[in-house]
Amino acid sequence: MSNFTELLPEIIAEAQRLNQLHKDSTEQSLFNELNNLDSKHIEKVRNRYSKADKGRPVNNLRREIGDLLLSGTKFTKEELETIIEERENGSEKQSYKSWGSYSILFPYISMNIPGVKKALQELGNRIIQSLRLESIAARPKVVNFNGPRSFGTDHVWMAIYNNKHAKQTTAIQLFLLIDHAGLSCHLYDRFLDQKLQSITIGSGEAVEEEIIRFFSEFREAIIEDGERKEIRQKNIGVQGAKVYKISHGVKDFNLQEIQYCIDHNIVVIHKETKGLARENKTQYDDFTNAK
Repeated sequence: MSNFTELLPEIIAEAQRLNQLHKDSTEQSLFNELNNLDSKHIEKVRNRYSKADKGRPVNNLRREIGDLLLSGTKFTKEELETIIEERENGSEKQSYKSWGSYSILFPYISMNIPGVKKALQELGNRIIQSLRLESIAARPKVVNFNGPRSFGTDHVWMAIYNNKHAKQTTAIQLFLLIDHAGLSCHLYDRFLDQKLQSITIGSGEAVEEEIIRFFSEFREAIIEDGERKEIRQKNIGVQGAKVYKISHGVKDFNLQEIQYCIDHNIVVIHKETKGLARENKTQYDDFTNAK
């Protein structure tokens, strides 16, 4: 039995627990979980963040939260919002705009299962070997519960794709996802964000064989994907929501970064955006001074 097979039930259980915390709109369960943590766990997480880490305000805030928890304080959502407001009032920057409570508190509430990333990378390498893709496949791309930008997630994933792509965001992939629903495998067009073929696989001793059997059907799709010559285009935007302001040049932001801002409800405005009509005050001023 592989290390991945042994870890799979634990990874699924953690995904289910984190999903419950993530989807609770009141965030009450999130703060209940935080206030019931073992002091040794709190101290271990708190010690990751240096007192001198002034250039990283979120990490500095995480250390302060750890100090409060270790002092016996029952931490609340209101207290977190108050601390953030005080910090931003004393600074010219709004450093926490894209960080919700879940993302800020994630290092504390995550159980940080050892070896998840390594187990998935090793599984990816075995899949590449089994499908004889060594000469064309990039190293398996793995993202654990920390997420691609360390915002914290409630799932983990692994992608195998043709190394003629500079990065996985433009490729067709053999994509493995573990979330609250369990383990699923997909032939995934990452660029168009379309799952072309999918299967759900239960945990068990034969799970790795089932994964390889499913992915083997799409070996040629991965090989041929690197030889595509046509220019592919996709639409970006929100689904059923209003865009209040997105103003920035393509030289500063690529399409993936723009879409990330849209998906996470982040308002973006370029500092050189001019005022409306003949107004002297710029739109940049309006947005930077808005609450």
